[in-house]
Amino acid sequence: EKPLSCKSMVFQEITEEDAFEGYIKAEGLTICAFSASWCGPCTKLTPQFKNLSQKYPEVPFLKAMEDENEELFEKLEVTVFPTIRLYRNGTQIVELKGPDIDDIEAALLKQLGRTSHATGGDDAESVGSHVARAPSDTESGGGGGGGGGG
Repeated sequence: EKPLSCKSMVFQEITEEDAFEGYIKAEGLTICAFSASWCGPCTKLTPQFKNLSQKYPEVPFLKAMEDENEELFEKLEVTVFPTIRLYRNGTQIVELKGPDIDDIEAALLKQLGRTSHATGGDDAESVGSHVARAPSDTESGGGGGGGGGG
């Protein structure tokens, strides 16, 4: 009754390089989290990443642990944990180093050609951390002149 049996493997832990290759070379978008057991932020990210995979069942979510895939990590030059990479048809298109789950979802939505319901459609501004923080403006503006109550 469920024709989606092959699609239901939304969240896949990778332990072999050829399994990894097989997934990322498949047509469409694939996302992989590269983690390590000793990495605190990775441990925190994993359940959130799993939840995200439920939200986007059309995208295979992979998780590879450095402990089990040292050669793969070396080959892919993964040195920061967690690293999230998005692949399309076998080609890496996005890399996020040490992201939070919102960064990941934003990147995913961008690749899927959708905008996040949170950003209300104006996604040119909302995605990307280049939205300038200008300390000089805020520092110089206002704080003085609160004296004289004599």
